[in-house]
Amino acid sequence: MKKILLIQSGLLLPVVFIFWMVTYPETLQWMEEYSFFSTLPDFTHLQVRLPGDALRYLGAFVLQFYRWTWVAAAIQTLFAWIVMACTSYILWRLVRVSKLMWLAFIPVAVLLSQQCTYRDLESSFVWIIAAALAALAAKYFVRRPMDFFEKYADDNAAKNEPKGRKVVTEPKKKLNFKTILCYVILPLVIMGAGCYASANDMDCSFRERVHRLEHLAEEQKWAEILDIVTPEVALTDAVSKRYAILALLETDMLANRAFEYGVTTPDDFYFMDRNEFVGIYFNALLYKALGVDDEVIHLMYLLNEHSRLGFSFRTLRIMADAYLRKGDHILAEKYLTILSHTTCHGSWLKPRWEQLSALKANPVPRPTEPSDVAIGAHGLQGEAQLLGEMYRLLDAYPSNKKILDVLLCGLLAVCDVESFGKYFDKFGPVAYAGQKMPVYYEDGLILYSYIDKTIYERFPVRQSRLNDFVKFSQYMNSGQKANARRSAPNSYWAYMYCSTPY
Repeated sequence: MKKILLIQSGLLLPVVFIFWMVTYPETLQWMEEYSFFSTLPDFTHLQVRLPGDALRYLGAFVLQFYRWTWVAAAIQTLFAWIVMACTSYILWRLVRVSKLMWLAFIPVAVLLSQQCTYRDLESSFVWIIAAALAALAAKYFVRRPMDFFEKYADDNAAKNEPKGRKVVTEPKKKLNFKTILCYVILPLVIMGAGCYASANDMDCSFRERVHRLEHLAEEQKWAEILDIVTPEVALTDAVSKRYAILALLETDMLANRAFEYGVTTPDDFYFMDRNEFVGIYFNALLYKALGVDDEVIHLMYLLNEHSRLGFSFRTLRIMADAYLRKGDHILAEKYLTILSHTTCHGSWLKPRWEQLSALKANPVPRPTEPSDVAIGAHGLQGEAQLLGEMYRLLDAYPSNKKILDVLLCGLLAVCDVESFGKYFDKFGPVAYAGQKMPVYYEDGLILYSYIDKTIYERFPVRQSRLNDFVKFSQYMNSGQKANARRSAPNSYWAYMYCSTPY
């Protein structure tokens, strides 16, 4: 039994560990981010009020160690190993045929196919508890069958046997194809089937892609996001499109490439109707990029409503950082103190305690933010909603170029050239002072010049771009829309006249 278990462990441990590290590393990290555990007694009291809550509490305790991906993969592997070991023991008690021990990998494969959906670990603990109870039942209630070969290792015992009885020893097993099939090939095939089923779970695969984009955005790896989300991908995946647009905003390329990524409406800049993890968190990233920390905090409170534990590590970390950026040392200290009663935040807290001490020693004036910038705060609906909010933010932050870019690109998306020209005329001189004008803004101002013929006096446009528009107009006037698009493929004119229903 021990040798068999060693062989099985040698197969299972590396295979399952590598599977988690390769297939779902971002999901493992996300599991920690949306869990919460605290050593404070009130947390324990609230979470363990009923017998069924004990598993949730235990899961929350273990999930805090998922902060490190390799630790998370090792724990997930441990769950599978416990199920395999218990099943092997049950089989050994029932049949005691070594070449049937590959059957122990069948429940492992079932667990692997479902484990990615067990994001709070309660179901994983149910698996190992059930396996352990079944193994205990087999130990105490199942009579072990006699070995096929009798062993008499003790010479004295052999002498006391009646005459005529032969001492039979088990022959050494030869390494042949049947042995390799039972001990190696079948277990690997069964585990491979479980891994394949998990990797092809559409919901789990989608969430893994989203979590990867979330983590890249947190780390501000915008170039990697744009490498992953190509314009072709953005046209087919609404979530990926928004992360690509956020990356364009952060890299100052929004007004040069937004329509290349399939922007057709201001709603493409954020999630309007998705009141769940993906939508709320993306909106928080957008408002963080825009520098509106009050709305980031508001969205984190909304995100806490989706946590079974009332808080999550991710929201607490984001809120603590937001209050530090705002200069609110009182509330920043509150959330840092909460995180100090967790197990795995020592290195994360150390620089923030230092930042908090510096903030207390040299308080900074808290910036004034408009009180009604939250999505939907002023009753506007649909496309006008985001545009109205961006305009109100510009009143508070007239030099914020990111807010201006969202507003102007949103106006261009709905082909409101007149409003685009007026807002650019008002805010452009401040936001784009001494900077090169983006391509889409040049294209929009060329069209706006038919409304305001003096616009070139304030915002000169390159002569080469004017020549491109003349050529584009000639194709359009002669009915050659395809040639017009080819003559200026990534231009605002191609979007407005060749792609939109407006």
